[in-house]
Amino acid sequence: MTPLKTLLKQYYYYYLIGAVFLIVMKLFAESTDADTLRFLLAPVSGLVSLICGAPFLWEPHAGYVSHDLRFLIAASCSGINFMMIAVGMLFFSFLHRISVHKVLQSLWLPVSLILAYCYTILTNAVRILIAIYLPLYLKKQGLLPALLSPDTLHTLIGTVVYFSSLLFFYSLTDKVINKRILPSSCKYCTAEATHSLLCRSTLLPLFWYVGIVLGLPLFSRILQRNFSGFGSYTLLVLGSCFVIYLLRKLISAMPVRKHPR
Repeated sequence: MTPLKTLLKQYYYYYLIGAVFLIVMKLFAESTDADTLRFLLAPVSGLVSLICGAPFLWEPHAGYVSHDLRFLIAASCSGINFMMIAVGMLFFSFLHRISVHKVLQSLWLPVSLILAYCYTILTNAVRILIAIYLPLYLKKQGLLPALLSPDTLHTLIGTVVYFSSLLFFYSLTDKVINKRILPSSCKYCTAEATHSLLCRSTLLPLFWYVGIVLGLPLFSRILQRNFSGFGSYTLLVLGSCFVIYLLRKLISAMPVRKHPR
């Protein structure tokens, strides 16, 4: 039996609960507004305001607006989709890795949700700060819109920040689980999982990001038979992810120089 089939057989009930949770989360994200997403918008706007020094005021049904910066943190800026990606990646990628801790494994879905929520706030604040100041800099240098259109730049910033953060989040979780959660006598819980691509591959963040950012919208477009603008958007997202992934691989492949004491 392949490692994937073994995992599905052992943890299918956990995976089923996780899949249902993600579906509900996706339906919630598509049917909600800024008022409902205030649990994400409020801490993000507060963090951005703290860093940049400009106040953000709450506008009902619209979001948090800064008149000084002429910037609105609306429902589309909440990061709810990134949070859903992070939850799915954490839960499905690491559930089987913590099987030696039954209590933690049983609570892994709410733990993944809490971790993803906190990380989404930090990541989204960084994305918004870049989205505020980078266009101003490019305009000052005369590179916008000559170099990039505002929509293209917005997509590029979101893809680079979110996917880079997702790769880092996966690597950090992987290291913490290996060093702090798994006992020294158990690098992995089964011999099959030891060499499993499913366990160790950093392709997993790419799978989750592309699957939700492109896969679900593609399915919706197929049902609607409307592909206007989707091709260029797909190429931009995939190209950005490929460059980031390649750079990460090149950096990780570089030999570490040890300086003599």
